[in-house]
Amino acid sequence: MTRSYAGGRYFLPALPPMKRVLHPLMAWWTVLYTLSMLARYQPPVWSTLISVDNSTHAVPIERLLERVISHVPSDRQKSHVRWPHQAGTRCPPLTRRTPAGPDGAAGRAGSGRARR
Repeated sequence: MTRSYAGGRYFLPALPPMKRVLHPLMAWWTVLYTLSMLARYQPPVWSTLISVDNSTHAVPIERLLERVISHVPSDRQKSHVRWPHQAGTRCPPLTRRTPAGPDGAAGRAGSGRARR
């Protein structure tokens, strides 16, 4: 089944048990998620794939990532979205915990007190 999206027609299959075709934004998300998992959990493979001098996959991956910029919303485009934590409530400030000292007590980074 084809779908109109971003000024073009795209073929997006509807696989069982799906009743409708996958939205193109979800297809982009799936591709980016897969690439991010590859980069995070298989860095040597990822490095080999994006090596322009040694891999035939490097240029297609680069073109794919350049193209995704025009299809996936950016932070500027999402600035009008209000997330639940922004609805008039404030999130508590993040504090970074330092490792436990010899006495077993964990300190707070930036507390101004030197631990001995």
